[in-house]
Amino acid sequence: YNHYVEVFYDYLRLNRDLRDIDFKKNLDVKIKICIEAERLISLKSLNEMHAKLQDLHEEWKNTGPVNKENRDKIWSRFQEASRKINKKRNDYFLEIKKNDILKIESKRKIILEIDNLSKEEFKSHKDCLNAIEKCNVLSEKWKSLGRVNKKDNKTCWKECQLSLNNFYKNKNKF
Repeated sequence: YNHYVEVFYDYLRLNRDLRDIDFKKNLDVKIKICIEAERLISLKSLNEMHAKLQDLHEEWKNTGPVNKENRDKIWSRFQEASRKINKKRNDYFLEIKKNDILKIESKRKIILEIDNLSKEEFKSHKDCLNAIEKCNVLSEKWKSLGRVNKKDNKTCWKECQLSLNNFYKNKNKF
């Protein structure tokens, strides 16, 4: 009996030793993951940064546990790096949305100017040529503003085409 009790406790001690070695190994891996995540913040490519962060999260999940003293600290460190990366990505997309809104407003103002040109009555051939010149300048200005998101770009383009068609119908009537 005493022999088996001694063997049992030897297994327990061996188990604890192996568990401690495994915890240390997992902690080292998770520290490397944190360092890599913190390094990702300085990357310029948002898509590459986001893709690598997803890989790091997957690697984190597949890495085993660490000891209780380090568990919360290491998780907080990784979480903070992830939060910074996601904030940087979200800020970029919010900035794009803001720029799109400004572009759409500018494009709508140009469309209103073209509409006003199409409502004018031409009294002479020179007036018509001046209006055509203004319309061409406005059209180029509209195009120089660039594209916006796909959905709004279609509606803006349809509005512009409608205004230009109305202008050219008025010109053709003259």
